[in-house]
Amino acid sequence: MRSCKRRWRRRKRDGKILKQEKGHAEAGGPGLQDANTALASLCAWLKTEIARACASDCGLRGVERQVKARIAEWTRFKQTQLEQVNRQLRERIGSGGDG
Repeated sequence: MRSCKRRWRRRKRDGKILKQEKGHAEAGGPGLQDANTALASLCAWLKTEIARACASDCGLRGVERQVKARIAEWTRFKQTQLEQVNRQLRERIGSGGDG
């Protein structure tokens, strides 16, 4: 999340620099002011996209933590209870499954 904010601040700062300079708009072509307007629009769009990406990343981290927790539970189960469950199943199968 921090890197996203840093990138946005840097782009915002770059936009301010463009706004302070004069372009060749006086010569009839697009100047820096026009470029700055387009850049500001792009920055607003990027801010939205970066926020979405950061939110998705945070969501994925939550899912990743949950998956790691379930894997840890399964590992504990295998180490502590699986052998006993297997033994009980073998006994039931060996006795005809009556139970």
